[in-house]
Amino acid sequence: MLEFIHYYYTVIAIIIGCCVGSFINVVIYRLPIIIFTRGEVGNFSLSFPGSRCPTCKNKVYKRDNIPILSWLILKGKCRHCHCPISKLYPLSEFIFGFFFGLVIFYYYFDRELATLVMFLGLCSVCYVIFFIDLKWLIIPDELNYLLIWLGLLSSVMSWTNITPLQSVTSCMLVWSVIKIVIWGFKLSTGKDGLGDGDAKLFAAGATFIGLFAIPWLILLSVLFGLLTYLVVRSVNYRPDRGEFAEYYDIDEKSYIPFGPAICLAIMVLVFYFHIMM
Repeated sequence: MLEFIHYYYTVIAIIIGCCVGSFINVVIYRLPIIIFTRGEVGNFSLSFPGSRCPTCKNKVYKRDNIPILSWLILKGKCRHCHCPISKLYPLSEFIFGFFFGLVIFYYYFDRELATLVMFLGLCSVCYVIFFIDLKWLIIPDELNYLLIWLGLLSSVMSWTNITPLQSVTSCMLVWSVIKIVIWGFKLSTGKDGLGDGDAKLFAAGATFIGLFAIPWLILLSVLFGLLTYLVVRSVNYRPDRGEFAEYYDIDEKSYIPFGPAICLAIMVLVFYFHIMM
């Protein structure tokens, strides 16, 4: 019976993960557009208008929005104009389905379900930040604040082994230290170093791991950041922002996305301290 329950919840987690991955595709695409266009494209939000083919602009039917399956049935092409649909959409859905299923399969009987859900929620938000910062060089405040509140809630509900006081103290301390570093760098060089979004993301990560793991957060972020820099420069990465590129007002030649590195560090540390240990 326990074995049946084990596999049952794993299958449920895979299905939920695929659906979450589908929604995350929407957030990654639409949230930066909402921020940069500042309402100039009319009534545009995460939920409106419905999904449309970027080529022929025809509405995507509900039956064509089933995670992974619809893409396979349509053979990766639009139902109307038969133009290719990016493989990134089913790939994200597969990644989340596989990841959700893997976490539940291995840790369902060893950890509280609430702790696992917290970790999956954290990873989902970090995934969004990872790709938005990589493409647009911004970390939306909405996502940073969502992580901070999730970290604080996790400490209050004992989903982590961090007390609420430790969570709040870590958040404020890291944010203050990073802001001082940013101001100092600006005063000494006249250039921007880290952005405010990076400082808030560091603070958000600290709410999950506490004071004593902060040095690890900074160290891992630097290491992952170096790796990100080498990869971005070696492949000459130039993101395609499509029809909304005209609204983009950041000099991408002057910045390297640091958010992906911080996100990776946060996920590794939260997994190590709250899931593995």
